[in-house]
Amino acid sequence: MRKIGFTAVLLVVCVLMLISCNKETNHVSDRLSDSNACQHKFDEWSTVLEPTCDDGQEVRVCTICKYTEKRIIRAKGEHVYVEPGKCKICSVTMNKDFVFKINSDGLSYSFSYNGNDSTVVVPESYNELPVTQISDSAFEWCADLKKVQLPNSIVKIGNAAFKSCQKLTSVNTPDNLSNIGEEAFAGCTALTRFYIPDSITRIEYYTFSDCGFKSIDLPNTLTYIGESAFTGCCNFTALKIPASVTEIGEYAFSGCRALNKIEIENNTKLKTISACAFSAGASLKKVIVGEGVEVIEFEGFGSHPILNSVTLPSTLKKIGEKAFYLSDNTLNISYNGTSEEWNDIEFGKRWTSSAVNVRVNFLK
Repeated sequence: MRKIGFTAVLLVVCVLMLISCNKETNHVSDRLSDSNACQHKFDEWSTVLEPTCDDGQEVRVCTICKYTEKRIIRAKGEHVYVEPGKCKICSVTMNKDFVFKINSDGLSYSFSYNGNDSTVVVPESYNELPVTQISDSAFEWCADLKKVQLPNSIVKIGNAAFKSCQKLTSVNTPDNLSNIGEEAFAGCTALTRFYIPDSITRIEYYTFSDCGFKSIDLPNTLTYIGESAFTGCCNFTALKIPASVTEIGEYAFSGCRALNKIEIENNTKLKTISACAFSAGASLKKVIVGEGVEVIEFEGFGSHPILNSVTLPSTLKKIGEKAFYLSDNTLNISYNGTSEEWNDIEFGKRWTSSAVNVRVNFLK
């Protein structure tokens, strides 16, 4: 009877020690869960899944209680695709819808896509050469495309590359991007933001037209904004044109219905505001034109029915026909010059509506 009792007590002690050991989850092996717990004593880490282009895994097991710890072995890198379209590291076959074309330099590739996936990750290299360009029309009219991850090797996004991808919500900006083509993102109505880096000096014809941008930040390196570049972008409310810009094309920001304030920085290199550059908006109330601008062409700021506050520079020489046509009933102008200088400005016919009461405040 005593033997049975002793055996029972010993069994209970062993069970308690086993439970205590199994409760231990901290990776520091000598930490005890309570005063009666044993220490985990682990074997060496053992690889159960070799890392390739994907993460691997290794484990170690407590020699006392068989408690198992797992940890990730980080992948060796992205897939390195070589002919006939297999990764030389892990032998995974690349997406059949990926298309690569050798560039004219013979040292790099352009990428395009013929599929209907919602997410696409563009490889950084092919045949051990860098992928540096997104081809013209590479993703045009990809109806289900929502997200694209571009590698930092990309320096150019081609003409119409993402045109009319109406569900596209996310495209990152590669570190080395220096060129964005005409109509590259035209019609991307779900795209609410795209970071334009300092390496971009030109925004071309219709590049971002009809995008869903909630804000636009133009870099101080920008020199050229092409015709209709942002026309129809209906969601952003404020716009600042950096002083570095020398040319803005016709209709560049026309039809931006939520835009309520426009500022062209002082001492700008921009001499002429092109025809209809900022025309046809429902929300514009305030315009600030910095020193340096000399000409506002036909309907430069035309068709803004609630526009009532305008600041104009002393450098201004000409205000073209209908430049401020269809503004609010009262148009308050702050002119950074004298009344004599104001009278020297060439005013086009109907530069503002005949029914508008124009009030000019001379700042000098």
